Amino acid sequence: MNQYVVIIGVGPGFGLSIARRFAKAGKTPIMVARKENALKGFQATLKAENLPSEYMIGDVTKFANIEQVLKDIQAKFGVPETLVYNVGIKKLDTPFSETMDQIELTYAANVFGAINATRSYVNMIADKSQPHNVLVTGGGAAFAPQAGNVTLSATKAALHNYVFSLADSLQATNVYVGLITIQALANSSAEMAPDNVAKLYVQATEDRNAKEIKFPKIATDF
Repeated sequence: MNQYVVIIGVGPGFGLSIARRFAKAGKTPIMVARKENALKGFQATLKAENLPSEYMIGDVTKFANIEQVLKDIQAKFGVPETLVYNVGIKKLDTPFSETMDQIELTYAANVFGAINATRSYVNMIADKSQPHNVLVTGGGAAFAPQAGNVTLSATKAALHNYVFSLADSLQATNVYVGLITIQALANSSAEMAPDNVAKLYVQATEDRNAKEIKFPKIATDF
């Protein structure tokens, strides 16, 4: 079984912690983000902890770019065991406060990028009877539309529906699809420490049964 895990959207919070948790579980994370200097820093951090990692530069809003990144990963490492899509623009707005260009960018990152990445990954799995995993980070805003989070809540709701549809479409295969819905802010409590939240992603690939995991179970923020 291929031991690589592609994590699209790696920053100093959840993304790096997800990479760390998979590395500790014996996998090799392949971190994907826009800025190479940041990726080099994350790789150095993991190396200092004696943990393996690789990285690729990619921008989820440039669909052809991410498709090529995944092809390059396949050529170099084979088809990874797991894809994690951990991207989200969380800028708050009202129905009238944001420009259409920014709204379009948010949809591109939060929804269309997820569709593009997950579809590209699933299409590269030639034998879908073999176990593979698709994990997507969602948000509690999907269930709490308000005047001050219009685009965020709309995109998270669209993402939620897409991931559920993707899971249903792959139900007859051995490709597991799971949505990790984060319902509180990072580091807002001990429970929400990124390294603690990241355990959910590894556990999801081991259990491979829940279409959605909400954490924490009682929403406090998103």
